[in-house]
Amino acid sequence: MEEKRNMNNYLEIVNIKSPQEFNKQLDNYLRITNEIPNDLLFRFDEAYGYDAETTINWLINKLKIIYKRLKNNEVLIINNEEVNLDRFKELIKKRYKNVENDIIKK
Repeated sequence: MEEKRNMNNYLEIVNIKSPQEFNKQLDNYLRITNEIPNDLLFRFDEAYGYDAETTINWLINKLKIIYKRLKNNEVLIINNEEVNLDRFKELIKKRYKNVENDIIKK
């Protein structure tokens, strides 16, 4: 059983074997990190492209964590760019149009 807690390094998280522990640590990471790595964006894109309910729900849940932080006036680095709430909404609309309404409550 893996006993890694409060990981703040994405590279440590991607090596977790247990899907449940991976998701728990990734959620924690998304709540504290100041930068979303390009590799994670690639994973988000893969999940969106896979177009299965479980992967889409996984993506929605991860993006909601980021959205909530930005809604609280935080600024994050995404794709080497400072991103605020308005810019994130544009990114969602462009990259993940079919789930936009699940992430951004209008």
